[in-house]
Amino acid sequence: MKLVFWHRFFLLFVLVSTSQGMSSDGLALLALSKTLILPSFIRTNWSGSDATPCTWNGVGCNGRNRVISLDLSSSEVSGFIGPEIGRLKYMQVLILSANNISGLIPLELGNCSMLEQLDLSQNLLSGNIPASMGSLKKLSSLSLYYNSFNGTIPEELFKNQFLEQVYLHGNQLSGSIPPSRLVK
Repeated sequence: MKLVFWHRFFLLFVLVSTSQGMSSDGLALLALSKTLILPSFIRTNWSGSDATPCTWNGVGCNGRNRVISLDLSSSEVSGFIGPEIGRLKYMQVLILSANNISGLIPLELGNCSMLEQLDLSQNLLSGNIPASMGSLKKLSSLSLYYNSFNGTIPEELFKNQFLEQVYLHGNQLSGSIPPSRLVK
């Protein structure tokens, strides 16, 4: 009985100390890798034993080791984008284009308030474009073309003063483009 207790205590200690070594951005990416099916050349490089994810394939960091970009374009990624994406608060660039990612855009993506460029084009994404994307106040470029989005384009998206490029063709969207400074 005593041996079982110490064994469990040791396992708990190892788990806690391992997770404390990884940055919060790294933990978010590891959690995201549970919903995105990554090819082996990416998956083998994404290691929980690293202190930060800054050397991982497709990941870019700032001087403080915060993830500011994730580019896994044309990498044969499948699965779906999990809500953990919203934990990457400093991310400025997210490019997951030309893959086989399916499902919905998670509402939590709206928590990435520093995001400037979002490219989810040429995937198998579906459902509505979430209104929570309107909270991406720094977004200047949005590419969602060649997916299976439906419904109307959320007005909130076009209230962004920095938005310069929007590519939505190749979807099943309905209704009109909301008024904005982009539409003349």
